[in-house]
Amino acid sequence: MAQLQEIHATGLPAVVRELGRLHEAALRTDGADALPVRLSVLTMVAVCTDEASAATAAQSVADLAQDHPARALIVIADPGAAESSIEADLSLHPTQHGASTEQVRLVVRGEAAYHMVSVVTPLLMPDVPVYVWMVGGPPLRQAFAPAALALCDHLIIDSDAYTDARATITELHGRLLSALNLRIADIAWARGRMWRDEIAHCFDAPDVRPYVHNLSAVAIDVADKSGDASSWLVAGWLAERLGMTETAPVPTIHVVPGDGDDPGSLIAVRLTATVDGVDATVTVERDGDVLTSQVAIGSELRMKRTSAITEDSTVHLVSDLMEEGVEDPLYRAAVIAAAAVMGRA
Repeated sequence: MAQLQEIHATGLPAVVRELGRLHEAALRTDGADALPVRLSVLTMVAVCTDEASAATAAQSVADLAQDHPARALIVIADPGAAESSIEADLSLHPTQHGASTEQVRLVVRGEAAYHMVSVVTPLLMPDVPVYVWMVGGPPLRQAFAPAALALCDHLIIDSDAYTDARATITELHGRLLSALNLRIADIAWARGRMWRDEIAHCFDAPDVRPYVHNLSAVAIDVADKSGDASSWLVAGWLAERLGMTETAPVPTIHVVPGDGDDPGSLIAVRLTATVDGVDATVTVERDGDVLTSQVAIGSELRMKRTSAITEDSTVHLVSDLMEEGVEDPLYRAAVIAAAAVMGRA
């Protein structure tokens, strides 16, 4: 993508001033007078932990901006620096539809890094939705702080980016209960979509459907260590969708050798049930880049199919989540159920 202009600024007043000039440059590029009109349809604030996560955010902005001109604030916070400072690189990028995207790469050091809302607020555009993306696992307490919640319309997280999946799900459970009006999207939830779809499709046949209400066990195999957040979210989704109560069987996580798989990632889901004395087993299992689903009733294999696993990059998943712009209503229910399953595990 060609770059029209790049500006460096030091200090928040200079960043605000130069961003205004950049906005005027975008208007002139589009052949309009330099009036304070809205060019962007959304603002993304990407809160990053390091240079690598900032690069991921920049790529996502570039992909998204092809169809949705945006103002993107990519923020790298370094609270451990001895002196407080704000440095910014501002750039203007054309989109394929003739509009432009304004990108601000902010490095915030020292004490200023503890006051990110104060830094970001002067750079927001009025009357456009604000998406805050926590890239690379910044502390969730930052995103759910009252000032941060007042700032954004949508929050994007990746619960897989945190090393302790149990602690992350537990914290999300508590946070979501107190942030009922916030629209939240979880990249880890998006990653598990294929698993959820395959499991659900296994019960499509009329002769299999009765077994969904007569489960005796749900087992989830994960690679090498206790499940990552994606695995626990699938467990929570199963528990919620299947109406598992405190007396019903809940999904259990089993650690198995991963054979090169990402630690904590899903290997297999097995559901067993009995109707009128006849047992059934539903299995969805991953082998490399192939997902195999099968249903056996009694000794008879009723269904077996294989599907190629498509693993979208984080960039594409974020772009898709922003395109959708709404929260999956099942997500919160799955987080709450996953926390309950953890409590019984």
